[in-house]
Amino acid sequence: MFLFKNVLNCRNIFAQVLSRISTVRNHCDLVHAFATRQSFSKPDLQAALESVEDFAPAMESFHHLYHIVENQPASGSFWPQFLTVASELNRPLLVRAVSNFVLDSPALHNNATIMQVLRLLISDNRFEDVLSLYQFMFHRLTDAEQKAFVSELISILGQTPYWESALPMLSLMGGHSRVSALRVLCDGAARFSSPKAVLSVLENLPEHIGVPNDRLFSNLLSRFPSMSDPNNRLDELLTLMHRKHWIVSENTAILIATWFNSQSPQLYRATLSVKILELNTKCPICNVRLPVFQATSEMISGLAAEFYQKALKGSGKDSLYLTTTPDELHTMNRFLADQTAPFDCVIDFLNLMHQFGVPFEPQKAGHFICEVSDLLIWFEG
Repeated sequence: MFLFKNVLNCRNIFAQVLSRISTVRNHCDLVHAFATRQSFSKPDLQAALESVEDFAPAMESFHHLYHIVENQPASGSFWPQFLTVASELNRPLLVRAVSNFVLDSPALHNNATIMQVLRLLISDNRFEDVLSLYQFMFHRLTDAEQKAFVSELISILGQTPYWESALPMLSLMGGHSRVSALRVLCDGAARFSSPKAVLSVLENLPEHIGVPNDRLFSNLLSRFPSMSDPNNRLDELLTLMHRKHWIVSENTAILIATWFNSQSPQLYRATLSVKILELNTKCPICNVRLPVFQATSEMISGLAAEFYQKALKGSGKDSLYLTTTPDELHTMNRFLADQTAPFDCVIDFLNLMHQFGVPFEPQKAGHFICEVSDLLIWFEG
Protein backbone atom coordinates (compact mmCIF):
# COMPACT_ATOMS: atom_id res chain seq x y z
CA MET A 1 0.00 0.00 0.00
CA PHE A 2 2.85 2.38 0.86
CA LEU A 3 4.56 1.61 -2.43
CA PHE A 4 1.28 2.13 -4.31
CA LYS A 5 0.80 5.60 -2.73
CA ASN A 6 4.37 6.56 -3.61
CA VAL A 7 3.80 5.52 -7.23
CA LEU A 8 0.63 7.66 -7.39
CA ASN A 9 2.41 10.64 -5.86
CA CYS A 10 5.25 10.28 -8.34
CA ARG A 11 2.77 10.13 -11.23
CA ASN A 12 0.98 13.25 -9.98
CA ILE A 13 4.23 15.16 -9.57
CA PHE A 14 5.38 14.03 -13.00
CA ALA A 15 2.06 15.13 -14.57
CA GLN A 16 2.33 18.55 -12.89
CA VAL A 17 5.89 18.97 -14.16
CA LEU A 18 4.82 18.03 -17.69
CA SER A 19 1.94 20.47 -17.45
CA ARG A 20 4.25 23.28 -16.38
CA ILE A 21 6.73 22.44 -19.13
CA SER A 22 3.87 22.42 -21.66
CA THR A 23 2.58 25.77 -20.39
CA VAL A 24 6.04 27.34 -20.59
CA ARG A 25 6.54 25.93 -24.09
CA ASN A 26 3.12 27.22 -25.20
CA HIS A 27 3.90 30.61 -23.67
CA CYS A 28 7.16 30.79 -25.64
CA ASP A 29 5.46 29.57 -28.81
CA LEU A 30 2.67 32.14 -28.43
CA VAL A 31 5.02 35.06 -27.89
CA HIS A 32 7.39 33.88 -30.64
CA ALA A 33 4.50 33.41 -33.10
CA PHE A 34 3.67 37.10 -32.89
CA ALA A 35 7.14 38.54 -32.29
CA THR A 36 8.27 37.33 -35.73
CA ARG A 37 5.35 38.85 -37.64
CA GLN A 38 5.24 42.24 -39.28
CA SER A 39 1.46 42.46 -39.69
CA PHE A 40 -1.53 41.27 -37.70
CA SER A 41 -4.30 40.74 -40.22
CA LYS A 42 -6.86 38.02 -39.61
CA PRO A 43 -4.97 35.45 -41.79
CA ASP A 44 -1.77 36.28 -39.85
CA LEU A 45 -3.55 35.79 -36.52
CA GLN A 46 -5.06 32.54 -37.71
CA ALA A 47 -1.68 31.19 -38.79
CA ALA A 48 -0.12 32.23 -35.47
CA LEU A 49 -2.83 30.71 -33.29
CA GLU A 50 -2.94 27.49 -35.29
CA SER A 51 0.68 26.94 -34.25
CA VAL A 52 -0.19 26.74 -30.53
CA GLU A 53 -2.49 24.50 -28.56
CA ASP A 54 -5.49 25.67 -26.56
CA PHE A 55 -4.18 26.69 -23.17
CA ALA A 56 -4.56 29.45 -20.59
CA PRO A 57 -1.49 31.70 -20.78
CA ALA A 58 -0.31 33.63 -17.74
CA MET A 59 -0.84 37.40 -17.61
CA GLU A 60 2.86 37.77 -18.40
CA SER A 61 2.27 36.30 -21.87
CA PHE A 62 -0.40 38.85 -22.71
CA HIS A 63 1.67 41.74 -21.41
CA HIS A 64 4.48 40.54 -23.70
CA LEU A 65 2.04 40.47 -26.61
CA TYR A 66 0.67 43.87 -25.71
CA HIS A 67 4.15 45.45 -25.89
CA ILE A 68 4.85 43.64 -29.17
CA VAL A 69 1.77 45.00 -30.96
CA GLU A 70 1.05 48.33 -29.24
CA ASN A 71 3.13 50.40 -31.68
CA GLN A 72 2.22 48.41 -34.79
CA PRO A 73 -0.21 49.69 -37.46
CA ALA A 74 -3.83 48.80 -36.71
CA SER A 75 -2.89 47.71 -33.20
CA GLY A 76 -6.32 48.83 -31.98
CA SER A 77 -7.98 45.94 -33.82
CA PHE A 78 -5.51 43.29 -32.65
CA TRP A 79 -7.33 42.04 -29.54
CA PRO A 80 -10.83 41.96 -31.08
CA GLN A 81 -9.39 40.03 -34.03
CA PHE A 82 -7.45 37.79 -31.64
CA LEU A 83 -10.67 36.91 -29.78
CA THR A 84 -12.59 36.33 -33.01
CA VAL A 85 -9.96 34.00 -34.48
CA ALA A 86 -9.46 32.12 -31.19
CA SER A 87 -13.22 31.55 -30.99
CA GLU A 88 -13.37 30.35 -34.59
CA LEU A 89 -10.48 27.94 -33.92
CA ASN A 90 -12.31 26.61 -30.84
CA ARG A 91 -9.75 27.80 -28.27
CA PRO A 92 -12.01 28.36 -25.21
CA LEU A 93 -9.14 28.43 -22.69
CA LEU A 94 -7.32 31.05 -24.73
CA VAL A 95 -10.48 33.15 -25.18
CA ARG A 96 -11.21 33.06 -21.46
CA ALA A 97 -7.61 33.99 -20.65
CA VAL A 98 -7.77 37.04 -22.96
CA SER A 99 -11.05 38.07 -21.32
CA ASN A 100 -9.37 37.85 -17.92
CA PHE A 101 -6.45 39.93 -19.21
CA VAL A 102 -8.85 42.67 -20.34
CA LEU A 103 -10.64 42.51 -16.98
CA ASP A 104 -7.32 42.77 -15.16
CA SER A 105 -6.04 45.70 -17.25
CA PRO A 106 -9.02 47.44 -18.89
CA ALA A 107 -7.17 50.74 -19.21
CA LEU A 108 -4.85 49.15 -21.80
CA HIS A 109 -7.71 48.40 -24.18
CA ASN A 110 -9.95 50.36 -26.50
CA ASN A 111 -13.73 50.37 -26.46
CA ALA A 112 -14.06 47.83 -29.29
CA THR A 113 -12.06 45.26 -27.32
CA ILE A 114 -14.03 45.88 -24.13
CA MET A 115 -17.36 45.57 -25.97
CA GLN A 116 -16.33 42.21 -27.41
CA VAL A 117 -15.19 40.96 -24.01
CA LEU A 118 -18.49 42.09 -22.47
CA ARG A 119 -20.37 39.96 -24.99
CA LEU A 120 -18.14 36.96 -24.20
CA LEU A 121 -18.68 37.42 -20.47
CA ILE A 122 -22.44 37.44 -21.07
CA SER A 123 -22.23 34.10 -22.89
CA ASP A 124 -20.37 32.66 -19.86
CA ASN A 125 -22.88 34.13 -17.38
CA ARG A 126 -20.09 36.07 -15.64
CA PHE A 127 -22.46 38.83 -14.68
CA GLU A 128 -20.42 40.44 -11.88
CA ASP A 129 -17.47 40.78 -14.25
CA VAL A 130 -19.82 42.29 -16.85
CA LEU A 131 -20.94 44.96 -14.39
CA SER A 132 -17.38 45.78 -13.33
CA LEU A 133 -16.09 46.14 -16.90
CA TYR A 134 -19.20 48.05 -18.02
CA GLN A 135 -18.79 50.58 -15.20
CA PHE A 136 -15.13 51.13 -16.09
CA MET A 137 -15.93 51.67 -19.76
CA PHE A 138 -18.97 53.89 -19.23
CA HIS A 139 -17.14 56.28 -16.90
CA ARG A 140 -14.36 56.90 -19.40
CA LEU A 141 -16.68 57.52 -22.37
CA THR A 142 -17.21 61.05 -23.61
CA ASP A 143 -20.77 62.32 -24.10
CA ALA A 144 -20.53 61.63 -27.83
CA GLU A 145 -19.19 58.11 -27.22
CA GLN A 146 -21.99 57.38 -24.74
CA LYS A 147 -24.56 58.15 -27.42
CA ALA A 148 -22.67 56.00 -29.92
CA PHE A 149 -22.47 52.96 -27.61
CA VAL A 150 -25.73 53.35 -25.69
CA SER A 151 -27.72 50.78 -27.71
CA GLU A 152 -25.06 48.08 -27.33
CA LEU A 153 -24.52 48.82 -23.63
CA ILE A 154 -28.23 48.59 -22.89
CA SER A 155 -28.42 45.35 -24.87
CA ILE A 156 -25.58 43.91 -22.76
CA LEU A 157 -26.93 45.01 -19.38
CA GLY A 158 -30.40 43.84 -20.37
CA GLN A 159 -29.03 40.28 -20.37
CA THR A 160 -27.82 40.51 -16.76
CA PRO A 161 -29.35 40.89 -13.28
CA TYR A 162 -28.12 44.51 -13.44
CA TRP A 163 -30.57 45.57 -16.16
CA GLU A 164 -31.83 48.42 -13.93
CA SER A 165 -28.40 50.07 -14.22
CA ALA A 166 -29.25 50.76 -17.86
CA LEU A 167 -32.43 52.73 -17.14
CA PRO A 168 -30.64 56.14 -16.88
CA MET A 169 -29.18 55.60 -20.36
CA LEU A 170 -32.64 55.63 -21.94
CA SER A 171 -32.53 59.43 -21.81
CA LEU A 172 -29.75 59.29 -24.42
CA MET A 173 -32.04 57.57 -26.91
CA GLY A 174 -35.10 58.45 -28.89
CA GLY A 175 -37.57 57.06 -31.37
CA HIS A 176 -37.47 53.45 -32.46
CA SER A 177 -34.14 52.73 -30.73
CA ARG A 178 -35.66 53.65 -27.36
CA VAL A 179 -38.56 51.24 -27.94
CA SER A 180 -36.10 48.43 -28.78
CA ALA A 181 -34.06 49.22 -25.66
CA LEU A 182 -37.15 49.11 -23.45
CA ARG A 183 -38.02 45.69 -24.82
CA VAL A 184 -34.52 44.43 -24.00
CA LEU A 185 -34.75 45.72 -20.43
CA CYS A 186 -38.20 44.15 -20.01
CA ASP A 187 -36.73 40.81 -21.06
CA GLY A 188 -33.94 41.24 -18.52
CA ALA A 189 -36.44 42.06 -15.79
CA ALA A 190 -38.54 38.99 -16.62
CA ARG A 191 -35.48 36.76 -16.51
CA PHE A 192 -33.74 38.03 -13.39
CA SER A 193 -36.13 40.07 -11.23
CA SER A 194 -39.14 39.12 -9.17
CA PRO A 195 -42.48 38.93 -11.02
CA LYS A 196 -43.68 41.82 -8.87
CA ALA A 197 -40.82 44.00 -10.15
CA VAL A 198 -41.51 42.91 -13.72
CA LEU A 199 -45.18 43.84 -13.45
CA SER A 200 -44.14 47.25 -12.13
CA VAL A 201 -41.89 47.76 -15.18
CA LEU A 202 -44.64 46.66 -17.57
CA GLU A 203 -47.12 48.95 -15.84
CA ASN A 204 -44.94 51.96 -16.63
CA LEU A 205 -44.26 51.09 -20.24
CA PRO A 206 -45.28 53.81 -22.71
CA GLU A 207 -48.32 52.91 -24.78
CA HIS A 208 -46.46 53.10 -28.09
CA ILE A 209 -44.06 50.28 -27.18
CA GLY A 210 -46.74 47.72 -27.96
CA VAL A 211 -47.07 44.16 -26.68
CA PRO A 212 -44.01 42.55 -25.02
CA ASN A 213 -42.59 39.59 -26.93
CA ASP A 214 -43.15 35.88 -26.29
CA ARG A 215 -39.78 35.53 -24.56
CA LEU A 216 -40.80 37.95 -21.81
CA PHE A 217 -44.04 36.10 -21.08
CA SER A 218 -42.23 32.76 -21.14
CA ASN A 219 -39.55 33.93 -18.69
CA LEU A 220 -42.14 35.56 -16.45
CA LEU A 221 -44.52 32.59 -16.31
CA SER A 222 -41.65 30.20 -15.64
CA ARG A 223 -41.01 32.08 -12.36
CA PHE A 224 -44.58 31.74 -11.08
CA PRO A 225 -44.45 28.15 -9.71
CA SER A 226 -41.74 29.11 -7.19
CA MET A 227 -43.78 32.02 -5.79
CA SER A 228 -45.87 31.98 -2.63
CA ASP A 229 -48.76 33.87 -4.26
CA PRO A 230 -48.72 32.94 -7.98
CA ASN A 231 -52.48 33.38 -8.37
CA ASN A 232 -52.32 37.00 -7.25
CA ARG A 233 -49.40 37.74 -9.58
CA LEU A 234 -51.15 36.10 -12.51
CA ASP A 235 -54.29 38.06 -11.76
CA GLU A 236 -52.21 41.27 -11.83
CA LEU A 237 -50.67 40.23 -15.16
CA LEU A 238 -54.04 39.49 -16.76
CA THR A 239 -55.51 42.73 -15.40
CA LEU A 240 -52.57 44.63 -16.84
CA MET A 241 -52.96 42.94 -20.22
CA HIS A 242 -56.67 43.82 -20.22
CA ARG A 243 -56.08 47.44 -19.25
CA LYS A 244 -53.40 47.98 -21.88
CA HIS A 245 -55.39 46.09 -24.54
CA TRP A 246 -52.51 43.72 -25.30
CA ILE A 247 -53.30 41.09 -27.91
CA VAL A 248 -50.78 38.33 -27.28
CA SER A 249 -49.57 35.71 -29.71
CA GLU A 250 -50.89 32.16 -29.84
CA ASN A 251 -47.69 30.89 -28.18
CA THR A 252 -48.18 33.18 -25.17
CA ALA A 253 -51.88 32.31 -24.96
CA ILE A 254 -50.96 28.62 -24.87
CA LEU A 255 -48.45 29.29 -22.09
CA ILE A 256 -51.06 31.04 -19.97
CA ALA A 257 -53.68 28.35 -20.64
CA THR A 258 -51.20 25.59 -19.77
CA TRP A 259 -50.32 27.31 -16.50
CA PHE A 260 -53.99 27.57 -15.53
CA ASN A 261 -54.75 23.96 -16.38
CA SER A 262 -51.70 22.54 -14.60
CA GLN A 263 -51.90 24.60 -11.40
CA SER A 264 -55.56 24.47 -10.42
CA PRO A 265 -57.55 22.15 -12.68
CA GLN A 266 -60.32 21.91 -10.13
CA LEU A 267 -60.87 25.69 -10.12
CA TYR A 268 -59.90 26.84 -13.60
CA ARG A 269 -60.13 25.47 -17.10
CA ALA A 270 -58.58 27.64 -19.82
CA THR A 271 -59.37 27.03 -23.48
CA LEU A 272 -58.28 28.63 -26.73
CA SER A 273 -61.48 27.97 -28.67
CA VAL A 274 -62.77 31.56 -28.83
CA LYS A 275 -63.00 32.88 -32.37
CA ILE A 276 -64.68 36.18 -33.22
CA LEU A 277 -66.25 36.00 -36.66
CA GLU A 278 -66.30 39.17 -38.75
CA LEU A 279 -70.07 39.01 -39.25
CA ASN A 280 -70.84 38.19 -35.62
CA THR A 281 -70.64 41.07 -33.15
CA LYS A 282 -71.14 38.83 -30.10
CA CYS A 283 -68.61 36.80 -28.18
CA PRO A 284 -69.52 33.11 -28.75
CA ILE A 285 -68.60 32.23 -25.15
CA CYS A 286 -70.20 34.90 -22.95
CA ASN A 287 -72.70 36.15 -25.56
CA VAL A 288 -71.83 39.77 -24.81
CA ARG A 289 -72.16 42.18 -27.69
CA LEU A 290 -68.81 43.57 -28.68
CA PRO A 291 -68.37 47.32 -29.18
CA VAL A 292 -68.33 48.44 -32.79
CA PHE A 293 -66.12 51.28 -33.93
CA GLN A 294 -68.25 54.16 -35.18
CA ALA A 295 -66.60 56.58 -37.60
CA THR A 296 -68.60 59.75 -38.14
CA SER A 297 -68.23 61.96 -41.17
CA GLU A 298 -66.57 64.59 -38.97
CA MET A 299 -63.92 62.07 -37.87
CA ILE A 300 -63.23 61.04 -41.45
CA SER A 301 -62.91 64.69 -42.51
CA GLY A 302 -60.54 65.31 -39.62
CA LEU A 303 -58.37 62.35 -40.59
CA ALA A 304 -58.29 63.50 -44.20
CA ALA A 305 -57.33 67.05 -43.19
CA GLU A 306 -54.56 65.78 -40.89
CA PHE A 307 -53.24 63.47 -43.57
CA TYR A 308 -53.19 66.31 -46.11
CA GLN A 309 -51.39 68.60 -43.67
CA LYS A 310 -48.71 66.10 -42.63
CA ALA A 311 -48.20 63.96 -45.72
CA LEU A 312 -48.82 66.41 -48.56
CA LYS A 313 -48.77 70.04 -47.55
CA GLY A 314 -46.20 70.07 -44.75
CA SER A 315 -45.57 72.47 -41.93
CA GLY A 316 -41.78 72.57 -41.47
CA LYS A 317 -38.46 72.38 -43.28
CA ASP A 318 -38.49 68.56 -43.22
CA SER A 319 -42.09 68.16 -44.36
CA LEU A 320 -42.77 66.56 -47.70
CA TYR A 321 -44.44 69.34 -49.65
CA LEU A 322 -41.78 71.91 -48.79
CA THR A 323 -38.98 69.59 -49.96
CA THR A 324 -40.68 68.65 -53.23
CA THR A 325 -38.85 69.92 -56.31
CA PRO A 326 -40.64 71.97 -58.99
CA ASP A 327 -40.20 69.10 -61.46
CA GLU A 328 -41.90 66.71 -59.04
CA LEU A 329 -44.81 69.12 -58.58
CA HIS A 330 -45.12 69.55 -62.33
CA THR A 331 -45.21 65.76 -62.83
CA MET A 332 -47.84 65.43 -60.12
CA ASN A 333 -50.06 68.13 -61.60
CA ARG A 334 -49.74 66.60 -65.08
CA PHE A 335 -50.75 63.21 -63.69
CA LEU A 336 -53.82 64.73 -62.03
CA ALA A 337 -54.81 66.59 -65.20
CA ASP A 338 -54.58 63.45 -67.35
CA GLN A 339 -57.00 61.41 -65.22
CA THR A 340 -60.37 60.68 -66.82
CA ALA A 341 -61.87 58.48 -64.08
CA PRO A 342 -62.90 59.75 -60.64
CA PHE A 343 -60.58 58.98 -57.73
CA ASP A 344 -60.48 59.79 -54.02
CA CYS A 345 -56.80 60.51 -53.43
CA VAL A 346 -53.29 60.09 -54.79
CA ILE A 347 -50.52 58.94 -52.47
CA ASP A 348 -46.77 59.30 -53.01
CA PHE A 349 -45.75 56.12 -51.18
CA LEU A 350 -42.00 56.80 -51.21
CA ASN A 351 -42.45 60.12 -49.44
CA LEU A 352 -45.10 58.67 -47.15
CA MET A 353 -42.77 55.82 -46.13
CA HIS A 354 -40.04 58.37 -45.40
CA GLN A 355 -42.43 60.40 -43.25
CA PHE A 356 -43.38 57.35 -41.18
CA GLY A 357 -39.83 56.00 -40.93
CA VAL A 358 -40.45 52.81 -42.94
CA PRO A 359 -37.16 51.48 -44.43
CA PHE A 360 -37.28 51.16 -48.20
CA GLU A 361 -36.94 47.40 -48.50
CA PRO A 362 -39.11 45.53 -51.04
CA GLN A 363 -40.79 43.29 -48.46
CA LYS A 364 -41.47 46.11 -45.96
CA ALA A 365 -42.51 48.51 -48.70
CA GLY A 366 -45.02 46.03 -50.10
CA HIS A 367 -46.42 45.33 -46.63
CA PHE A 368 -46.76 49.06 -45.91
CA ILE A 369 -48.59 49.70 -49.21
CA CYS A 370 -51.00 46.84 -48.48
CA GLU A 371 -51.74 48.25 -45.02
CA VAL A 372 -52.53 51.71 -46.40
CA SER A 373 -54.65 50.21 -49.19
CA ASP A 374 -56.62 48.10 -46.70
CA LEU A 375 -57.18 51.21 -44.57
CA LEU A 376 -58.52 53.17 -47.52
CA ILE A 377 -60.80 50.29 -48.53
CA TRP A 378 -62.09 50.04 -44.96
CA PHE A 379 -62.90 53.77 -44.90
CA GLU A 380 -64.64 53.47 -48.27
CA GLY A 381 -66.74 50.58 -46.97
